[in-house]
Amino acid sequence: MYDTRGGDRRCTCDLFYDRLNTQQRSEQISILDQLTANKPANYARMLCVHGGQGVGKTTFGAGCPQPALLPIEMGYRDIDFPMVFPLQTSFMQLYGTVMQLDAEESLPFKTLVIDSADWVEALIEQQLDDENFKRDYGRGVAEVGARFKTFLDALRHLNRKHNVMIVILSHSRLAKVELPTGGSYDQWQPKLSKKANEYLVEAVDEVGFAHHETIVRKENSGFKDRGVGVTTGRRMLSLTPSAAYVAKNRARQGVQVPENVELNFESYLELFYKKGE
Repeated sequence: MYDTRGGDRRCTCDLFYDRLNTQQRSEQISILDQLTANKPANYARMLCVHGGQGVGKTTFGAGCPQPALLPIEMGYRDIDFPMVFPLQTSFMQLYGTVMQLDAEESLPFKTLVIDSADWVEALIEQQLDDENFKRDYGRGVAEVGARFKTFLDALRHLNRKHNVMIVILSHSRLAKVELPTGGSYDQWQPKLSKKANEYLVEAVDEVGFAHHETIVRKENSGFKDRGVGVTTGRRMLSLTPSAAYVAKNRARQGVQVPENVELNFESYLELFYKKGE
């Protein structure tokens, strides 16, 4: 393409770089002057914990530093929480609560626990129904994902502005993963639509799969051995990627994250926060 305004026949990309160079010369700032070094330091993280019902996800959130619960469901009633916001019954109320918190000069808590992500998505679905939003041709799925991402962006801004940890809880579902090379397998994932799930995993620093530790014991049924699953009573959190479940971590260089840790904040703290910082 060429810009013919004023008789100038140069390529528009050349004109762009001319203007950019002129601007940089006028400001007397080199892009190299903006280079900085990055040294890892402790910061308030964003974490998603997903798992089955009753595994201890909300209890994990209650064990985080000075936690405040932002509930969308009622699964917290038997758990001791020092600070609990009113039950959020619409997406507009929920999003408004986060924005009001962001506008505060300071916050009385260090951790905000969202319980739970799949119920957030249900509130968005309810909002679309109330708006009579047309969902044909995939527009409904796209709109749910877009509004869910807006909510995540608001949480990220709150996290960075106020240096508060964000813990997003979610139930899990068994989903089929299709390999690009052919074949498929089942994987435990946050119980969300595809787009919302992708946005959630991308937005947070860690994704942990909460589960009861289970071992397989062989028993002889008379004809052949068969495997029997036996739970040990321990509740575990898996933070390393696996084909069996969705997980991720942003551990510091040199930190080895084990396949499973105890499902409590202290175990998480040892991996992702350096003492003395």
